[in-house]
Amino acid sequence: MERETSTAHLIRMGPGAELGPHVHRTHDDIEYFIKGTTLLFVNDTGVEVRPGNIHFNPMGKAHGVRNTGSEPLVALIAFTPAMRETDRHFLK
Repeated sequence: MERETSTAHLIRMGPGAELGPHVHRTHDDIEYFIKGTTLLFVNDTGVEVRPGNIHFNPMGKAHGVRNTGSEPLVALIAFTPAMRETDRHFLK
């Protein structure tokens, strides 16, 4: 029997794009930032993130992102366990 343990998404967000505060109820996620500059929100605290930075979001922890740069933001996001259905629950 094969068991999937993670799902990966490569995302691209244009300048000024934002993904509002949300939680994942059944998944942890690890974000690796490849290109661009962003402001990562964890709860109500904003942290500037640059290429090469990695961030871990445990399930249930509120987070969001805003592309603050002039070029697209590119990031690789890994979810564990494997995502079988959408698990993004917006707070507002």
